[in-house]
Amino acid sequence: MTSLSVPSAAAWRSAAMICAGVMMVLAVVVMAAAGHHASALGADPGWVLFPEEERVDIWADAREHYRRVVRFGLVAWAGAWTAIAVVLFAGPAAPHPPPGPSSGRGGHATVPWLLGPLLVLAVVVSGALLGSSIPALVAGCTAGVSLSALASWLWMRSETPRRGLAWVLAGLGVLIGTVGGVLLGAALLGAWIILGAPGIGVLGAGVLLLIAMTPALGIGALLARGILRAFVADPEASAAPAAPGACRTGLLLAAPVVLALVLASVALSRPVPAPPADAEAPLARTWVDLPVSGPDPAEEESVDPRQADPVPVPADVPVCTADQLRLRAGDWDLGGARSTATLEARNISTRTCALRGRPELQLRQGGGDIDLRIVPSAGQEGEDPDGLGAVLPAGGVAVSPLEWSGGGEAADRETGQRLAVRLPQSGGSIVPVPVVILAYPLVEESFAGMPGAQAGTGVDAGWGDPPPAPVDVRDGEPGGAELGAGIWALIS
Repeated sequence: MTSLSVPSAAAWRSAAMICAGVMMVLAVVVMAAAGHHASALGADPGWVLFPEEERVDIWADAREHYRRVVRFGLVAWAGAWTAIAVVLFAGPAAPHPPPGPSSGRGGHATVPWLLGPLLVLAVVVSGALLGSSIPALVAGCTAGVSLSALASWLWMRSETPRRGLAWVLAGLGVLIGTVGGVLLGAALLGAWIILGAPGIGVLGAGVLLLIAMTPALGIGALLARGILRAFVADPEASAAPAAPGACRTGLLLAAPVVLALVLASVALSRPVPAPPADAEAPLARTWVDLPVSGPDPAEEESVDPRQADPVPVPADVPVCTADQLRLRAGDWDLGGARSTATLEARNISTRTCALRGRPELQLRQGGGDIDLRIVPSAGQEGEDPDGLGAVLPAGGVAVSPLEWSGGGEAADRETGQRLAVRLPQSGGSIVPVPVVILAYPLVEESFAGMPGAQAGTGVDAGWGDPPPAPVDVRDGEPGGAELGAGIWALIS
């Protein structure tokens, strides 16, 4: 009767090494998949330094999901790297190769100076394959560091049978070299800018990164090898013989764990579905400080917005969604008995869409919404908005004239306001899309051509910031504060 044999310690170490190696590779694969999916979402509005307007990011939850996946992948990658080091330290010494060129006095002496190009190549290839996003960049850098560290370890383990120490020092050398390369690259870029050189471009940036990383990683690898030689008292120590069949047994022991890791990686690599129809954009991303800008001469329209007429909109034209429009408010005329402004919507997508009826306005002030009552603007009192509006081709602009009676002293003119238009998302839910408040034309009072007098004619004095609360309506009015809005009409 045959009894089952207990796996040897060497078999268990082999299984642990296989699991850690597979986990390390799958972590990079999962990060690469997350980077590819994140790149497909387009540019992250949160990384735009000077946006023309604040728009609702309907993919905010998806971007955060991919960032979490990448963070988890980094933790798994670091854990796998540490596990490999522990297994190598716990195992017997490896067979030591005979002295030769691998010790640094031959062809292998060039290995340290190839680590930088290897890392840069991995980053460039990942950028070409995965696209442009922070998760894609992290995945590419992790892949480059992994390849460089592995090459450094294969080069350094010829110095000693203590593979665990060589593994740790190889990773340490690549880490030191990478940090040094980044600092050197930043210094070179700063010098390039200070000297007033022309734009560096993508190709120039790659060359600059290569110039910085090659010596930095080479020096890091040589430094790590120097530390290794200082710690190894007897580099020619004999190695313990490998246990027969340990690798085959270890492979059988690792198979269930490897299968579980593969299944988990497949689940983590799946893309996030589109936002559901009942999804709501977080207010923290919707209500933010909006930029103020002067008029763009290239976008000035010769058509008087208040003379544009709405037209019947065919039923088969899809409604404009939040991600298709850029909203702005300008042409301010304040301080009179009746204040006016013009709400502008520009189709920034490549698809034709329609705006029907009057805009559904939302005015937020002091952390709460002002109760509004939207009424027809002047000249449209008896006009039925149903079926009327504007069909916006790609780049088309539609306007809606706004007007209201000032609230006088009862209106809060100090607390900042946020004007928004409620629009559907591509998934069907309705979200408030912020409106960029354009700058105001300043007017100086003059008398007989002398600025600063008490009375006289208005003189154009450029552009200035709008007041905190340009729509000076009173909150708490019975039935809501009256705000006139015209039916959307196409002007270009």
